[in-house]
Amino acid sequence: MKNPMPTKRILELNILPTRDEMGKMAAGDVAQAMNRFIKERGSVNIVFAAAPSQDEFLVHLAKKRNIDWSRVTCFHLDDYVDLPRNHPKWGISLAPVAPICCGSGGQGRECP
Repeated sequence: MKNPMPTKRILELNILPTRDEMGKMAAGDVAQAMNRFIKERGSVNIVFAAAPSQDEFLVHLAKKRNIDWSRVTCFHLDDYVDLPRNHPKWGISLAPVAPICCGSGGQGRECP
């Protein structure tokens, strides 16, 4: 089996004029990596940060139709520890990907 992580990595720094452009570029990079893992291993597990700083990235990732979401298991880091489920801020950061990760694409897994 191939080593999943290269032993030597080069950091690429991209400075973009807007958060939206940054989110779009990041979503493209992540989609490419997800598809590579799906092709090589049949599925991918991914953790999303549940924070407003990720909104643009999640919106663009959710628009990617070239990802076989039925082969993706999504998890999230809950930045809102002990926040009641009925609180208006609860789960809002993952709203863009919730239908994909928890809906038909995610094989009906329970959403956060």
